[in-house]
Amino acid sequence: MTIKKGIKYTAISLFSLGFLLFATLIVHIAVMVKGKKPLASEHTQLARIDFSAAADPRTITEIEQSIGTLPGVQSTYYNPATHTLVYAFNNKLQNAAEVYQSQVTSRNIDALKYTVSAADAAKGCPAMDNNSFYGRLTKTVSSIVN
Repeated sequence: MTIKKGIKYTAISLFSLGFLLFATLIVHIAVMVKGKKPLASEHTQLARIDFSAAADPRTITEIEQSIGTLPGVQSTYYNPATHTLVYAFNNKLQNAAEVYQSQVTSRNIDALKYTVSAADAAKGCPAMDNNSFYGRLTKTVSSIVN
């Protein structure tokens, strides 16, 4: 076998392997997005309230328990080291602004509702870059399959 034939067979083999891997990726994406059902936690959101260091721990505990009893609120967690209260809620049943208004502002407590910056909100989901090759490919395959 000559060197030209060896290079030719190597090139064909590499091209074939690349094509098979790409085809496998397309099939994998198609299988994953075909008939995709809504996620169980599709309407769950997180909200955060930042308390000042001087806030009374007993008052914060009362607020945490009060927020936990609101309809649509699934869980609450207060981190005393950072003075932050994080809670998960169903956004179909509850609104973070209303929770903050009813539980913190009405009690005249020194706390701030955490708000995502416009720059971070414009980026979208931090787990998936929609402008990357994989993000665009997923969107294309999903539009074809569904």
